[in-house]
This record gives sequence, C-alpha cells and structure tokens, in this order.
Amino acid sequence: LQCNTGCSIKGKLLDGMAAKIDGNPYSPWTLWPHPAYATPIKDMATVEGAICPKGQAGLQAVYDPYRIMQVLKRKPGTKRGDGQWLTLPFEQAIDEIVNGGDLFGEGPVEGFKDVYALHDPELAAEMAAEVKKIWDEKDPDKKKALVEEFKVTFKDHLDVLIDPDHPDLGPKNNQFSLVWGRM
Repeated sequence: LQCNTGCSIKGKLLDGMAAKIDGNPYSPWTLWPHPAYATPIKDMATVEGAICPKGQAGLQAVYDPYRIMQVLKRKPGTKRGDGQWLTLPFEQAIDEIVNGGDLFGEGPVEGFKDVYALHDPELAAEMAAEVKKIWDEKDPDKKKALVEEFKVTFKDHLDVLIDPDHPDLGPKNNQFSLVWGRM
C-alpha cells in the first residue's frame, strides 16, 4: 500500500525474503484481459499482473532500516522537534490515545473518548437545524441573538460543543478526522 489505490499484489520470495512485488493476476486492476476467477492457482503462478512503481517500491518500505517498528511517544518534558522518544507497549498507547491524560508533562490532553461527545443523532439533528438558521442569517445582530437563543435552547448540552459561543463549529466530534490511505 504505497498509495491508496490498494491494487492487489503478489509477492515473490527468494530464500524466505520478499524479493519482488507484482500485480495479482486475479485482480481486474492489474491484468487485462481478466482470467476466469475459477482458474486454478497453479495455472496462474507464472502470470504477473501489472503494478505501478509505487506498488513495486513496497519492498523499500519493508526492509528500510529506519522504519518505525514500535509505538513511539515524545518523551515527557521535551519539546516537539527535540527527537527524544520513549518506546511504549501497544496496549499503553491505545489507553493513552483513548483516555488522554497528562501525556507529555504539559497538562491534560483529551483522549478520543472525550472528543466523541455527541452520541444522540436526534440531538445532533436538532442542533444542526438551529446552526443552519445561524449560518443563513445575514444581519450580525440577529445572528448574535440566534447564538444566544441556541445557548438557551441547548443549555444542558453545551459541553458537547467545541465552543458554545460559536455553535457553528459543531460538536467536539468534528475535531476528529479519519483520513485513511492504508486501512
């Protein structure tokens, strides 16, 4: 997965080590004309599908001596860019990512469980409808009044917002983005 297209691959081994990456001949992205999917593997063993140079470069990532192989965390008390790291067990990393805490000696950091604040889809829809009214209002004074009205209407739920004075920013959930390329 050197790119996010995710072409199917076939690896060739030499003395137990990956030596070459080719396209999987059963994939419609890597071979044309397509073979019948029921074609036995033994008949396809010598057939290579095409794959771009990014995919072929996967071997460089696998055998790169500088690739990260353990979970690393910035050492508490150091600044970003200092290049000082601690190795963490995977379970501890998951716990810190989910639960947050004073992770770097700089004060509390919210975890993902804190960011996932708004769980109720009906409440989310109600808030979104009111926010749309704020967005649609052109008069600054009326817009300010709508924000105050929003704060009164949703007074019991202001803790789920990024900033209650700016409900148009939405819930804390909006602070999380999953951008995948290798999922």
